[in-house]
Amino acid sequence: MSSSRSQRLRSLIALPAHSSDWEFTSVLISRPLNFLLLHLVGDVAWITPNLVTLLGFASFLCASWLIAFHPVHLAAISLLLFARLILDDLDGMMARYRGGGSKLGSYLDKTTDVIGFFLFFSALGYRSAIALNQGWYPWIAHVATFSLLTTGYVKWVVHSFEPPESAQPEKPAATSIPKRPWYKIFAILLFLKLPALNECDIFPLAIILLLLGKPHWLLWVLATTQVFQMLAMVIIRGARAHALDRK
Repeated sequence: MSSSRSQRLRSLIALPAHSSDWEFTSVLISRPLNFLLLHLVGDVAWITPNLVTLLGFASFLCASWLIAFHPVHLAAISLLLFARLILDDLDGMMARYRGGGSKLGSYLDKTTDVIGFFLFFSALGYRSAIALNQGWYPWIAHVATFSLLTTGYVKWVVHSFEPPESAQPEKPAATSIPKRPWYKIFAILLFLKLPALNECDIFPLAIILLLLGKPHWLLWVLATTQVFQMLAMVIIRGARAHALDRK
């Protein structure tokens, strides 16, 4: 392996600059696995980031369909959800490995996320309503979907207000030395973020609870965590927008 290729691959598993962007499942599962996958398919020309996005979307749709109409196929559902988890990170990593993404790729990524999560949560609501004979479970699914999408929406709205990186003043290098070793700080921050249940963190929990035959438990957890995260992000992003107004 050439040194330049090796360097590009290593840069892809570096943690995001801000701890607010750390996601439990991404850091511990999908990034390491995709690092290995890129060694195999990173230079295969016909395997494009957009193709990976569409394959992940297809696996999400198939898993949602099985949950709604054929819930006994637990192994297939679990494998499809795990494939969606891995492929959702792989497309972006592959784009960065090859020198940058595209506007179409970003569009496909966001659009398939919106459609996929709507159908996935709807499938959980439908299955829970059928299994428990309680017709209000689809409403819980809609609350979870609305909260997840609102969280993402306010993030990107405020992100569009941010000045370009080239226009931002350079931040002075930090001189303070943390009192704890870096790996302890990393562990604390990562596990404190776990209850927020970010987008990619949904999939391991979904696999576990679906294998246990508890789609309604999963729905309650998703609705609760996503509502609290939405409320927190609306406040935080609103404060950021206000701070930008004052600059």
